[in-house]
Amino acid sequence: TTAFGNTVSYSSFAGRDRTRTVREPVRQRRPQWGGLICMSALQSVETNLQLVKHRISEVSSTCGKPTPRLVAVSKLQPNALISEAYAAGQRSFGENYVKELVGKAPDLPSDIEWHFIGMLQSNKAKSLVAGVPNLAVVESVHSTKTATALQKACEAAGRSDPLRVMIQVLTSGEDSKSGCDPSECVGMAQHIVEQCPALQLTGLMTIGKFGDPN
Repeated sequence: TTAFGNTVSYSSFAGRDRTRTVREPVRQRRPQWGGLICMSALQSVETNLQLVKHRISEVSSTCGKPTPRLVAVSKLQPNALISEAYAAGQRSFGENYVKELVGKAPDLPSDIEWHFIGMLQSNKAKSLVAGVPNLAVVESVHSTKTATALQKACEAAGRSDPLRVMIQVLTSGEDSKSGCDPSECVGMAQHIVEQCPALQLTGLMTIGKFGDPN
């Protein structure tokens, strides 16, 4: 979920929504994954962030579920705006690109919990782990090759704590999304648990097809 600039989204900034300038009062869709809240450009990051948290709390309460942790997707956003969100209390941030995250992290507070949420090529695992000591979670492990690369990267970096990982599963069947086939989940989980002691399997990550009630 993002809370930067003039758009708040339950996904990340993407395409025209990221660059559009909104010059009208707040327009809302009903709370749903992928729903957008278009804000006035004058709204602060703190205001947008609090609005998103309020919406999440409302939906959680309506559904009778615990309030989930908000991971603010900060890809393509400058450190100045990330710092504003940090000052407003946000600590978990998500990034999609290794080069961008490795460039941002050293100049931001060390207690930020970085979540890597983009497609991770195995040959970039070493630079990601070495360049971001406070990398908290990799949510996009889609193959045993990627898991093994992260294991080797953690060993080389001398991480003291296991790196949390999630298996990314393609449940929607859409070509635009990535992840392993559901039938491969058990084998991947066994590989991580048995062959990758520097990793800690914390769950699955999947994105359903927008508008599909199933």
